[in-house]
Amino acid sequence: MPRKPKKSSRRRAAPVNNPAVNRPSPAPARPVLPPLLPLLALLAIVAGAYWPVYFADFVWDDKAFLEAPPVQQGISGLLDIWFNPASLPFEAHYWPLLYSSFWLDHKLWGFDPAGFHIVNVLLHGANTALLWRLLARLRVPGAWVIAAVFALHPVRVEAVAWIIARKDLLATLFYLLGFHCYLRWRERASHPRSAAVYLALVVCFAAGMFAKSLIITMPAALLLWVWWRHGRINARDIAHVLPLFLLGAV
Repeated sequence: MPRKPKKSSRRRAAPVNNPAVNRPSPAPARPVLPPLLPLLALLAIVAGAYWPVYFADFVWDDKAFLEAPPVQQGISGLLDIWFNPASLPFEAHYWPLLYSSFWLDHKLWGFDPAGFHIVNVLLHGANTALLWRLLARLRVPGAWVIAAVFALHPVRVEAVAWIIARKDLLATLFYLLGFHCYLRWRERASHPRSAAVYLALVVCFAAGMFAKSLIITMPAALLLWVWWRHGRINARDIAHVLPLFLLGAV
């Protein structure tokens, strides 16, 4: 008869219930700041491409702020920019944030055109960086390359090199900041601090309107993003941007 196999006298070790051993490995931490090298590369591209404007003078419609008394005055001039639009004789629009930036420039370096041009280049650099981070956040392929094209594209030269065209740069700045706020708010709508993020979106939209009215298209662009991301737009999505539409109408 075949012999039965002998039972092993060795006992299996019981699993150790040690939280330090059984705890799953933590997920890799996401970087708090955007990668520094690509950001510096974009800023260097902007600074190098617009090197000639640092030595340029005022041109064409720059007289709209050169000859505007409120820009040359003190606090009373700043108040006129916001509450007395008729004090800007060459401007038919109500863009007080734009002229407030000129007022501040004048207080820093008088009417030296180099200071005004440098501010425009800095704004374009900030817009380029914001566009890159927005595209990366939306997972658009080639986000950095697209931002680099934006930085160098000839269509942007007028807005950067022509000082009075700073309105385009300021409107773009708040457009992109507002888009970032909206995405952040959608990601954490149930968070206790989400109301502050939404308020920041409204503030960015209003600030952009005070720089150039073209930013009124931003609520429609946000809805287009919702449609692109989710394939549909419902009543709740419209309600989210309705305050922006109403503010734009006002």
